[in-house]
Amino acid sequence: NEYYKFDVQTGKKLLPSFINNAVAICLACSEEYAPFASLVVRSLVEHSCKNKKYDILVLTTDITRNTQVILKSCLSNCKNITLRFVYVNSYIDNMSFFTWAHFTKNTYFRLLIPDIFSQYEKVLYLDSDVIICNDVMKLLEMDISSYYLGACLDTHVVSYCYQANRTDRTYNQKVLGLTDPYCYFQMGVVLFNISKINEDFPSGFLIGLTQKNTFKWLDQDLLNKVFAGKI
Repeated sequence: NEYYKFDVQTGKKLLPSFINNAVAICLACSEEYAPFASLVVRSLVEHSCKNKKYDILVLTTDITRNTQVILKSCLSNCKNITLRFVYVNSYIDNMSFFTWAHFTKNTYFRLLIPDIFSQYEKVLYLDSDVIICNDVMKLLEMDISSYYLGACLDTHVVSYCYQANRTDRTYNQKVLGLTDPYCYFQMGVVLFNISKINEDFPSGFLIGLTQKNTFKWLDQDLLNKVFAGKI
């Protein structure tokens, strides 16, 4: 199917596109941001390997059928790559999310990944404004069995910890509970260990925390807090 409506009430499970290939690439995107997402997909295709399988899914609430067709055209008829759309409306319609500046509620969609992708082992989440310069399968094949996530340090946020007033360092320690306030990760490119997360945390745990907490860097702070020491 071209699209899949994620509904927590039905218990319907999203299954991998390919047999014996329980890994996926995930984006979160709106209709407005689709042109940028098309570049992510196109660059992924251009750096893909013909003998490997790429299962791409886009989390959204409003991408139109016409835009679906345009995005799928980026696959260049590759038989080893699929692109599907997951509509999360029914899951987040009754929720409210803290946002500021350029952030939108779409940033919180990645917190649904352990729930939506429960039948997968690992999922590589990519922001919809990155350009891929190598084969993403190299990331998906990394061994992170002892960790919940694989990510890179966020030099932008960490730089604030060096400022004279030290408020951000204190925030990372007291609010996020980071033993090392400089060990803060960026979640624009992040590898989820779905198996381990769902083994240790109940369904809906991450997205549920957004209704009880407000963090400066939104869901990125939340992921750093919950998975501290296991990234």
